[in-house]
Amino acid sequence: MNSAVIRFSDLKGMSSQLEQEKYWRAAEIKQREGEIVARWQELLSLLEVHRDRLERYCTLINLQREIETLDTTIMLLHQEMESTEQGIHLLDVQEKLQKFQLQESQVKAMAETIKKVGKQSKAAMNSANPEVNQTQLSLIATKMAELEDHFKSLSNLVEKRQALLEDSLSFFQLMQDLEEEGQWCDERLAVCQASITAKDLRGLTSLQQRHKAGEDEMIRRHNRSVRKCASNY
Repeated sequence: MNSAVIRFSDLKGMSSQLEQEKYWRAAEIKQREGEIVARWQELLSLLEVHRDRLERYCTLINLQREIETLDTTIMLLHQEMESTEQGIHLLDVQEKLQKFQLQESQVKAMAETIKKVGKQSKAAMNSANPEVNQTQLSLIATKMAELEDHFKSLSNLVEKRQALLEDSLSFFQLMQDLEEEGQWCDERLAVCQASITAKDLRGLTSLQQRHKAGEDEMIRRHNRSVRKCASNY
């Protein structure tokens, strides 16, 4: 395009020079110059319109591609969230919950992106320019509606998956706590079954104090276990 501008400028300069030199066909050349200038301006206008069309079309294609990419990601996450695996032990559940939390963060970030794309789609729909490809706009509207439906379904699955994993985590934590309480009971049982080794009053008093402390600890542990069981079930 720059070379054409230079060439046109040279031709215009030559025309002006011939006119100044009073060339006998200067009027004819001037007329021809006017025709060329008119065609040149027409070409510039057409190029501007064509560039605008290309930019609009590129915007629509990029918008459609972004919608399709988001939808693909949503469907992959959808499959992950449909899982009913709860974990087979506490560590397994904790690992699954950690993975879920990363996916949940991804879904939240995606919500903002979908809002942005939705605004861009509405702006394209509201465009009054007749040059906009109406078929392309209809396709984008359809894909955007599907994207929003899929995301809504994914959000519901995220809530269900979170509830499932948190329930499983509570269960295995409770089982671990009960196991620890059982071990403590076994240890105290061994102490209670041991022979009294005190040989004097001081030793016997010390054993009584330790026994009383053990009883108090047993009561505290029992009450705590009851509260845990009640809160989980």
